[in-house]
Amino acid sequence: MNRSRRRARGLADRRRIQRLFVVAGALVFITAACGTSPSETVASRPGQFRLDEWSIGADRPTLSAGRQTITAVNLGRQTHELVIVKAANAGSLPTKADGSVDEAQLERVKVGELADVASGASKHKVLDLAPGAYVAFCNIVGGMGADGGMMGGMNHVHFADGMHTTFTVTA
Repeated sequence: MNRSRRRARGLADRRRIQRLFVVAGALVFITAACGTSPSETVASRPGQFRLDEWSIGADRPTLSAGRQTITAVNLGRQTHELVIVKAANAGSLPTKADGSVDEAQLERVKVGELADVASGASKHKVLDLAPGAYVAFCNIVGGMGADGGMMGGMNHVHFADGMHTTFTVTA
C-alpha cells in the first residue's frame, strides 16, 4: 500500500473515531437530560414525606406506634413545612378565613412540626406516635412572583392548595 493510501486510511479512521465520540457525547447528554426526577432519587423509607408544589406524599401510609423518625424532603421550588396532627382528615381541621389551618386551635392534637424546609433540603425529627389517624400538612402562607413574575404576585395558602395527606399509626 502506498504512502498516500495509508495516510487517507488514517484520516478516515480518525474521522470515524471523532464521530463516535460526538455520538457518545450526545447520548450521555440526552440520557442526563432525560434522567430521573428528584423524587425518584430519594430512597423510600417509613416516616418520610415528600413536599412539592402543591402536594405532600407519604412514602408509607401506615407507621407503627412509638418513636418514629419523621423526615420532610422538599422536592419543590418553594420553602415548605410539615405539621403533624392527630386528626381524621384534612377537612376536620379548623381553618382561618384565608384557608390556612388555625394552629392555635390544634394545641391538644399537634404532635410535631418540621418548619421552614428549604427547596432541595430535608429535615428530621423523632416523634412519639400513638395509634390513630393523622394528618400531615404544610401551613405556609406566602407570596409567589412578588416581583411580577409568573404568578403575578399571588399569595398561596399551601394547605388550601392541597398540601396535606393522611396516614395511620397502628399498635
